[in-house]
Amino acid sequence: MADPAHLRIGVTLPTLGEIATQGIPDVASLARHVEQLGFDAVRIPDLAIGDGTPSLDATVVAAIAAAATTSVRIEFGVRVLPLQPAVTLAAQIMSLQHLSGDRILLGVGSGGFPDSPYWRAVGATAADRAQVTEHTLALLPGLIAGEAIATNGTVVELAPGTHVPPILVGGNTDAAIRRAVRYGDGWLPSSLAPEALARGVARFGSDSRSHPPTAAGKPPWNNSPKPQPC
Repeated sequence: MADPAHLRIGVTLPTLGEIATQGIPDVASLARHVEQLGFDAVRIPDLAIGDGTPSLDATVVAAIAAAATTSVRIEFGVRVLPLQPAVTLAAQIMSLQHLSGDRILLGVGSGGFPDSPYWRAVGATAADRAQVTEHTLALLPGLIAGEAIATNGTVVELAPGTHVPPILVGGNTDAAIRRAVRYGDGWLPSSLAPEALARGVARFGSDSRSHPPTAAGKPPWNNSPKPQPC
């Protein structure tokens, strides 16, 4: 496994608005090409808006990319946690980990379009997205590992459990950085200027020293949280 200080470079697959002009991408061929060029990861966005903007389902894309490759990491950048139950996402990630040979990098976030038609259609709201995001982050590691977890008034145990993938918490706000320190294995900022990124890294480091992460079972390649700029 690569040293944590190694600069990892991933390539985002064109599964969103590009479809309007470029058509449906050949995900399998693109993923194989990224792997053959020696990049570290294929990155898959999760951005369903529901207003006619093209978007392929991130889980389906990840499954195709994993089946078409053997070594490149499969990275979500990022899964929007308020849009589905924690148990559903955990079952998806558990399956992908098994089928890909533990190659998943789970980028997660609270979502950028909380007033969009898709959010309204699934019953997600802006008012509780932070709470739902943190609740899901607290549940995911145990669910993916196959532990018996209490949620929504019942106990659920997914099987077969598997290694919990690195969880990278996305977002550029102070709240997102605190969330990354508390629940994640890394911070996944997006589209920041160098000065803003430096401030975020400093804040991340300060919060990490003041508030050690609570999540157990950190993956051995990244045992203390570190920024993972995209």
